[in-house]
Amino acid sequence: ADESPSPAAAGEKVAYRAGWLADVDNMNPFIGYVSTSYEIWYLTYDALVGYDPATLVPVKGEDSPGLATDWSVSDDGLSWTFTLRQGVTWHDGVPLTAKDVAFTYNCVIDNELENFTSYLQHIDRAVVVDDYTVRFDCSQPKPDMIRHWLPILPEHIWSKVDPKKLARGYANDPPFVGSGPFKCVEWKKRSFVKLVANEDYWGGAPKIDELYFNYYTNADTMVQDLKARTIDGCAGMLPAQMKQLENEPGITARAIYVNGFDELRFNCY
Repeated sequence: ADESPSPAAAGEKVAYRAGWLADVDNMNPFIGYVSTSYEIWYLTYDALVGYDPATLVPVKGEDSPGLATDWSVSDDGLSWTFTLRQGVTWHDGVPLTAKDVAFTYNCVIDNELENFTSYLQHIDRAVVVDDYTVRFDCSQPKPDMIRHWLPILPEHIWSKVDPKKLARGYANDPPFVGSGPFKCVEWKKRSFVKLVANEDYWGGAPKIDELYFNYYTNADTMVQDLKARTIDGCAGMLPAQMKQLENEPGITARAIYVNGFDELRFNCY
């Protein structure tokens, strides 16, 4: 990827454009399944537990990137209690509380929403203790309670959605309300996704004002646009294309390991 944008002059917006080869399939976290969709959710919603970006260890305290600043588990392992940070608001200014966390988890459990049911296995119920405390009652010990990522959704919006449409029709088209560092304001399918900075983000306003993800059908075209500085970064290149960029001035090419797999499925029903 290209280096981060240089500081903008006074009053000038900082925009960053990234290229990718897979378009978002759906903005609804209960419907979408491709990695690019998850990327948008990571940037626009918060999770209950935050992780250290270098070690992926769950982090407690005010410096945690998650909504929970502390948690504990009962001696029998059947009850987990989380303390939430205060002062978090949704993009529309409504305060985020334990009611939103409990609603999100119970929504998945009650409606058996397949994208996240495997993560929430053995959770019977999320219970609101007070505005900033939520308890999870489990049917058996759940050691992975702090090892899953579920986007916390605003109850005041999603509670109005017909449960039958949660995973079968509700599009969640931009602009939608989250609590994350960016707001998703526009999506033109097979073209681009536009996000803007959430100036009121509890973790501090992002240094980037506008963030664009540009969709490409061809990796060669994407690489050429990177060389021409039409975009500032890209991902998903082939090894040979990475090789082309190793000696390109002003561009850093870095290979990383990803936690994923390729699947070949046969429908033999």
